Amino acid sequence: MRRTEWRRAAAAGHPALIAVSVTPFGLSGPWAGREAPDLIISALSGMAGINGYADGMPLREPGQQAEMVGALMGFIGALAALEEREQSGLGQLVESSCLEAMVNVLAPAVVEWSYTGRGPQQRQRGTDMLFQCADGWMSLYITANKAWETIVTVLDVRLEAGDERFASELSRRKHAAAMRDVLEPHLLSRTRKELFDLLSPMRVVVGMVAAPKDLLADEHLAARDAFVRVGADATPIPRVPIRTRGERLKPELMPAPAPAPAPFRGAAKSRRPALPLEHIVVTDLTQAWAGSYATQLLADLGAKVIKIESRTRPDPWRGGFRGERGIQAYPSDGPGERPYNRMWLANSVNRNKMDITLDLSNPECRELFLALVRQSDVVAENFTPRVLPNFGLEYERLRQEKEDIILLSMPGYGLDGPYSDYPAIGGTIEPMSGNSALLGEPGGLPQTSGLMYPDAVAGLHGAAAVLAALRRKARTGAGSHMEISQHESMLSMTAPFHAHEWWETPAGNRAPAGGDARVEQGASGQWVASAGGLTEAVRSIAEVAGCEHLAARGFFVDVEQVDIGRQRMAGVSPLLHRTPGSVRWGTPGHGQDSRRVLRELLGLDERTIDRLEAEGLTGEGPPSGWQGD
Repeated sequence: MRRTEWRRAAAAGHPALIAVSVTPFGLSGPWAGREAPDLIISALSGMAGINGYADGMPLREPGQQAEMVGALMGFIGALAALEEREQSGLGQLVESSCLEAMVNVLAPAVVEWSYTGRGPQQRQRGTDMLFQCADGWMSLYITANKAWETIVTVLDVRLEAGDERFASELSRRKHAAAMRDVLEPHLLSRTRKELFDLLSPMRVVVGMVAAPKDLLADEHLAARDAFVRVGADATPIPRVPIRTRGERLKPELMPAPAPAPAPFRGAAKSRRPALPLEHIVVTDLTQAWAGSYATQLLADLGAKVIKIESRTRPDPWRGGFRGERGIQAYPSDGPGERPYNRMWLANSVNRNKMDITLDLSNPECRELFLALVRQSDVVAENFTPRVLPNFGLEYERLRQEKEDIILLSMPGYGLDGPYSDYPAIGGTIEPMSGNSALLGEPGGLPQTSGLMYPDAVAGLHGAAAVLAALRRKARTGAGSHMEISQHESMLSMTAPFHAHEWWETPAGNRAPAGGDARVEQGASGQWVASAGGLTEAVRSIAEVAGCEHLAARGFFVDVEQVDIGRQRMAGVSPLLHRTPGSVRWGTPGHGQDSRRVLRELLGLDERTIDRLEAEGLTGEGPPSGWQGD
């Protein structure tokens, strides 16, 4: 629906109408109205330009994932508009540009470019943490010290004394190819499943590269009833990855539609929010990318998000307190005095939030957390299933404090099933979901995305789950325990391939439905994507940041960032026309809002706050004299 059509409908007696437009480039700007297939959107967004090897072709995500991301953003926008209509009685036009949705998903890459003048590049062959074993490939994230020590011990790897190549996380990253040479002889005698079940209980983050046929036989997905067969030929497709705990959408068993209710006429209400979710309070226990991105999407639309960290265990995407991580994660002038406030990873997915610190292992801090729950609509977390119960903070305990609370849980493999307690990150979820088996040059080896894209996909589903729960609450008054398995979230993005069990090798830039889609290198060396009769250059992140169409739409924003100054970021997606979201401030410093929240929201006096700070239970940065990482 175009803006003029929506305005005519609203003027014709439907002021509460909510209309959703999902298009390649949005409803305004130089490219408005242009059609573009998925490969072209991938090339223009920068995604294809960071996927693949440096000496090979750029790659889109398998299938139609740029279009699917745009559709997910449209769904999030529709639910946010419905939530806002409960306050104002008015509808509005919701716009999702697939290009903007993909660039929003690539937010860490944009911030990295803003900090350093470079975006992520295609990687060198042999550096993507995929290792060959007896019956295929494994993803092993073992550069961290503890993981490296564990796998060397378990596999009885003999290292030469004094070999500095493997002495630290930084040196292991630099010598990834040598690390592969050392490990693979010990892996080739073991199967994927054997290694997965051996290392995962030891908290080593690993994953199996699985093709669609492997997933249909996977014990964990079977236990979780993750597939449904539909149609006369019983075609397998992944189920909807959003669950209300204890319930699962079963399309084949859905009852016949009830008679349509009378149209919502939207009797005007006195309260008209400036931001669609400004009446929602979220207590945010999430960390790294997936959960933090979910809550940032809510914060962009106005939710009051209060992120909780610890003074001794900050969000891992802050890179630790010392600034010694083995990745180039800081602005060009280095880590600075407070590197934990300057890391581009954390600063790409935590804007528009408040940040406090509480040590949840301490009984007094747990009581403060529960006091915050009483003032919240939503609690969000992405731990493994054992963590909240270990704190005594499971869903039923939260309901004792606030009966209609919504809890969003985003564990890697879900809250139950054989793999539920296994650790996971985007780099292992991707091979476990089938994406790595399909991502690669035709006839070549499996690959992983140029950044941990499955985290962003899970974040989109997480935000949608919260908004769906808020919609249910508006109708029934009941809270919900919403569950997003990051594994099943990514599985849903490769759904078209699961209907073709024979598809076992990388798809290149093809789609399951076929069609002419290819990426070729021109005489100048520039890679060019062609699909649907259209041709566009594959753009780098720097070129995306200078895109004339996105500039005309005012998509990119400059924001003041703690301990850094001005930085450029991807803007808000989706766009709600009457109550648009906005970027109001950058990522807060570690614990910077602790005193304010404890005083103004929880009613603590200054003397109590001073004591909690002195005991290292709240405050900014690491406690005095702290000797950890």
